[in-house]
Amino acid sequence: MGTNYNHLTLEERCRLRGLMEMGLGVSEIARRLGRHRGTIRREVVRNRCVDGYRPDSAARRAPPPPTGSSACRPRSSDDAAPDW
Repeated sequence: MGTNYNHLTLEERCRLRGLMEMGLGVSEIARRLGRHRGTIRREVVRNRCVDGYRPDSAARRAPPPPTGSSACRPRSSDDAAPDW
């Protein structure tokens, strides 16, 4: 089964900016947010602008969460494997 990836929420992005303004490093920010340091580094690099990191801009550019995906649909009794 594949790994489940979750995008940062706007709240996490706002905390990220605050922690950056406090002068904390990527590893410490990742630890405090409960995320991998690579996730934090990529987030900052992808969403850096002239004014620095902007959580509101980052949230607007992030893809919307999936809706109506059959992969997330609970299995019904019709989907169950046959009893042999």
